[in-house]
Amino acid sequence: AEPFVLRAEPGSVPGRAHGVYSCFVPARQAQLTVNGQVASGRPFPEQRGDKESSTAVLAWSETWVLAR
Repeated sequence: AEPFVLRAEPGSVPGRAHGVYSCFVPARQAQLTVNGQVASGRPFPEQRGDKESSTAVLAWSETWVLAR
């Protein structure tokens, strides 16, 4: 999947007053090491808005906003 910008305007999600703007870089693989041990598991495909993504992403930038 390609990098993309996620846009959620303030109030666009029911029950959430805030909005978020973020640049996501999806990953096909990831590795987590805890105390020198590599954890098991893998990322899975996931939709974020209308974009193909992954459960493993780099959120390059996030800006959280409230309506004025």
